[in-house]
Amino acid sequence: TTEIYTLSLHDALPIYAMFFKAEVIGRSMQPTLNEDEHKRDTVYASTFLGYGRGDIIIVALPNYEKDGIKRLIAIGGDELYFGDLDNTTEDKIYLNGKELDESYLKVDNTSVVNQFKEKIKQAVSGSSTNWEGFTIKENDGKYSMVLDKGYCVYLGDNRPLSYDCSDFGPQKISVIEAKVFLIVPYGFDVYTHISNSMEGLYEKGSESFKKQDMQKRKEIIQNASPQAVVSIHMNKFSLKTEKGAQ
Repeated sequence: TTEIYTLSLHDALPIYAMFFKAEVIGRSMQPTLNEDEHKRDTVYASTFLGYGRGDIIIVALPNYEKDGIKRLIAIGGDELYFGDLDNTTEDKIYLNGKELDESYLKVDNTSVVNQFKEKIKQAVSGSSTNWEGFTIKENDGKYSMVLDKGYCVYLGDNRPLSYDCSDFGPQKISVIEAKVFLIVPYGFDVYTHISNSMEGLYEKGSESFKKQDMQKRKEIIQNASPQAVVSIHMNKFSLKTEKGAQ
């Protein structure tokens, strides 16, 4: 059985509404995410952050009871080229005409490239394929895969041990459940303090609310004694059409 990174949002620990924390299980995203016996990296993910090509995402895997952590490679409208269909030694992926920068890979990518080539060859020859969500584009005898609108391709960084789109083809983009925004290596702890309301860390009606808010943040940080701090401040706007953080 192929080992994969698994994460169930239902089993994860909710930090606040759309934020989740979970331990990494499996080896399909090594060396980006790691597990060694019981020494596991931790990821923090959010269901409301936007995502794009190259992001690490949480996805619902087909025919698997738990979710997986993968890297988003392409989205609807993107063109993926895997090289000469008859050359079985190539290991590069080209996205929209440019070689994909996959400096995070530490393993051979040839087998994955050949899996995509085989499906493209089947589609070109008119043979039946169980993959969906793409069309074939031909240019001077070179064949590429163009993703249909609403579809995506995701892969694991440790390709030989990853259960991903190289096994079952492009997937509907709705399978993406969250974006990983923080990776915490084993041995490090993260202390989080998130308000349970839209109010700041100050007394309601206070004229010096900003000063009180900053003093409370300082107190929380000092009590936690962290090595690094990320503090997100929500700005206060007079118009409902304006919003944002600093």
